[in-house]
Amino acid sequence: MIKIILFALLLTCISCINAQQIFPDLECSASGTLSNGTTNLYWTIGETIIATLKTPSSSVSLTSGFNQNKYVITALSNNLSRNIKLYPNPANDMLIIQSDNTIKNGRFQLFDLNGKMVKEGDIQNDITKISCSEWTPAMYLLKISNASNSVFGTFKIIKL
Repeated sequence: MIKIILFALLLTCISCINAQQIFPDLECSASGTLSNGTTNLYWTIGETIIATLKTPSSSVSLTSGFNQNKYVITALSNNLSRNIKLYPNPANDMLIIQSDNTIKNGRFQLFDLNGKMVKEGDIQNDITKISCSEWTPAMYLLKISNASNSVFGTFKIIKL
């Protein structure tokens, strides 16, 4: 009998505790419901609310979702790179950067798709050879910048 009373007391205490919400509040920019008679689908586009600030004197509130200010946006932009040739691509042992003198004394940086820099080096001549025999077969991004550190182009490289 004591076990039943302790169990009932434990269930009562647990039901009073509200440590977490199962469904977080969302800052929602769009939502909707679809139904075919047997199944309902509820959807929202938004992000989880992490903070809400309200002024005590008025009805103004400020809601904030995830703050993601450390993202670096990278685009494959080759508008200025028409004077650069990369070959062979896909590469196996050696990747060659061939250019005119527009990127002399420039630099290259090679990144994997997780954003980790795999290799970097200088571009000194019209033809720069990069050994890629030690790279893992995957897709990479090669960023080429000129002497003043302005990005000249970003290229997709495939290692076989």
